[in-house]
Amino acid sequence: MNDIFMMMKDQLFKMGNDNSWLIGTAGGLALTIPQWVFSDTWTLSHTVLLLLLLGVLILDWITGRKLADKSDVIKKKTEIVIDSLIRDGLIFLICLICYGVDYLIGTHSIVFTVFTVAFIYHNFSSFVANATILGWDKNYPLWLFNLILRWIGDEIEAKQEKYFLTKDGDNDGNQAPN
Repeated sequence: MNDIFMMMKDQLFKMGNDNSWLIGTAGGLALTIPQWVFSDTWTLSHTVLLLLLLGVLILDWITGRKLADKSDVIKKKTEIVIDSLIRDGLIFLICLICYGVDYLIGTHSIVFTVFTVAFIYHNFSSFVANATILGWDKNYPLWLFNLILRWIGDEIEAKQEKYFLTKDGDNDGNQAPN
């Protein structure tokens, strides 16, 4: 029995070395892509994906504003809010342009989905980093998100540097919260 266990352990280790897990994951994901991604027309799922993006952008904006309010580095200016709204509007515009690109080159909704999910992920990780710095992880299960997004440590460090520290002491504080 021990020999069988060791043989399986060696096989699983070899699969890690030759990227079998990566290929298997990519293949498994390709097989589970929802059918609406291959739709040539706008569906309810497209709308839901954009609403998820909107929700994550709002969460990120709220936590970014809270951090800016606590920061002595970031100046609290109306221009910062306007810049944030412009950035978020551009994100939506990029997603809609991607839908147009899908239509023109016949890739259904693949480009739209890739860009929209990437924006959702990026802004969600920013929200989790902001909320963690604010100490909200004590009130909400943000530890779970941090566990899932292990590489968020760099994002947290960048946020702390942006809002509370300066490396060279000359931060002009004109950055928009994100």
